[in-house]
Amino acid sequence: MPRKLTKDQRYNRKRRKDGNKDFRRVPKEGNFDGVRVTRKQITFYISNEASERLQQMADNVGVFKWEMASRMILKGLPGIQSSGYASLRNPEAINRYEWNVLYLEPVIKRIHYRSSKADKRVTIDVTSTAWNKIHCHSTATERSMSQIFQSLCLNYKPLTKEQRETSKLAREEYLRNQEVPKEEKTTRYYKPYEQPSKFMDVGWDLIHVKGIPVEHWDGAEFDEYCELMDKKFAKLKRDMDERIKLNDELFGKLQSSADELEE
Repeated sequence: MPRKLTKDQRYNRKRRKDGNKDFRRVPKEGNFDGVRVTRKQITFYISNEASERLQQMADNVGVFKWEMASRMILKGLPGIQSSGYASLRNPEAINRYEWNVLYLEPVIKRIHYRSSKADKRVTIDVTSTAWNKIHCHSTATERSMSQIFQSLCLNYKPLTKEQRETSKLAREEYLRNQEVPKEEKTTRYYKPYEQPSKFMDVGWDLIHVKGIPVEHWDGAEFDEYCELMDKKFAKLKRDMDERIKLNDELFGKLQSSADELEE
């Protein structure tokens, strides 16, 4: 008879199973469910200086330590796809990436460990994507994950306050756009279709594109003709007024130059 698992064992098994996916769907009000990142436990052996800087960066940004660690791994290391660690399956899928087993689960893994001892042991739950990425990067660079993480803690440069504010405003704008109805989005980014004109400009007059004589026009065509002619003459008048104004200015300058020469 199989041994019955304890409450903690069932919880840990559920967490490990949950961590095999990059994301997890969660119920949400509206037409679509939301998603959240899954997390996996990892342990690093780092110096006191690296540990203190990790905590300081997390406090400055106002996030938990695991969030700062995940952010450093995802942003500070080379890209997942560009490095060949994984390929993108579908941006909307739960298992978003198809990880390269040659990096994630190598048969032979050569790691150069440092000779000095670590000062502190840090165990945190990073996101599953960050967990997979740092494992792949460790295999590719032949460095231990603790070395990689310590280097990130000491050298990572987080966003400034102004950059965080700009990013926050951009995200809020994106979320507002997501709440806008589809019809309103369409009218915002795309101009409504305009019926092409039935008349063609040939200089001082307009003629019907189909060559229909005036006596056979209907009321809509006649109204369109009158409207277009009004716009045409109004534009001609504006152009004429501007030309007269420029000529007057030029004449005034020439007159003043002639007066100065006479003096």
